[in-house]
Amino acid sequence: MRRCLGFSVVGMLVALGGGTACGDGTEVPANNAVVVPHIEQAGAPESLTVTAGDSRVSLSWNAPASEGGGHIVGYTVWVFEEGKAARSLPVPGRGTTAEVTGLVNGRPYTFCVAATNSLGDGPQSARSAAVRPRVVPNAPRDITDLSTNQKVVLSWLPPEPNGMPIVSYTVTVIHRATNKDVATQTVTELTATFTGLTNGVEYLARVVANNEVVGGTPLLSAVFHPRTIPSVAIINKVVFLHDDGKPPRIRLEFAVADTGGGDQLGFGVYIQFRGADIGYTGTGDHFVEQPVYPNDPGTYRFVVNAFNEAGQGPSAEAIEVTPYP
Repeated sequence: MRRCLGFSVVGMLVALGGGTACGDGTEVPANNAVVVPHIEQAGAPESLTVTAGDSRVSLSWNAPASEGGGHIVGYTVWVFEEGKAARSLPVPGRGTTAEVTGLVNGRPYTFCVAATNSLGDGPQSARSAAVRPRVVPNAPRDITDLSTNQKVVLSWLPPEPNGMPIVSYTVTVIHRATNKDVATQTVTELTATFTGLTNGVEYLARVVANNEVVGGTPLLSAVFHPRTIPSVAIINKVVFLHDDGKPPRIRLEFAVADTGGGDQLGFGVYIQFRGADIGYTGTGDHFVEQPVYPNDPGTYRFVVNAFNEAGQGPSAEAIEVTPYP
């Protein structure tokens, strides 16, 4: 007997044998048999990525290439500690992201994901690389510098605490003009010393606090430059001026081979007449003019040195001048 099925057939139809066609072309299974189609487990999710945060990890992945003949209704995220499954997290629906919370900062975790259809979980995705939840350290505070000859000693205060202890600091000296790193140290104390710097060159320092997982926000120092006292002063010229319409005077011109890197180069001139001190002149110029007693055959003695903010350099060899022999 031939029967035709109406349009309200419930479920999915799969013919188990040969069937006949109704006048409207609808295929009718033999013996009126109706069965569900074959369903398999969904495939493994792909391209799992994990991003660590504070006591949590965010995950994202791609849906599997095959849903197994049935719709995916959710996913299961597996959390592993030290290679062992610690817990699982159901993720309903077809979304491909999840966030795992309640993790211990600093502890390593790995993850995988399985897709779920009407047969349950399918195979797990490839295991992620290990990640460690963490907080990012705050910036250190109040860098100070003590600059001396080709050297700087840096010190700072620790950052405000935020839940994970600081285990070290990364300190970098930067050439200010080129913005290039000159030297880097990792220290556990609140100070670092750098040598071999160039006197007079401007530098900056960058300090980063590190916990056991990640480095924090950097702090930059003020500009500093190493310096030392100037080298010995050099007297280039001594001349007696007396015929230019001005009072008679001795003019000394001087220089220095090495300023020591200081900002405030100056010269000090100690003056004696007939063996007695008669004055001291400090000047930022490279010369000094000392008035003399007219027609007095006494001898003037000059001692010159250079100075900067680091101190006074060695004196030049004394110069003696007798303007009226």
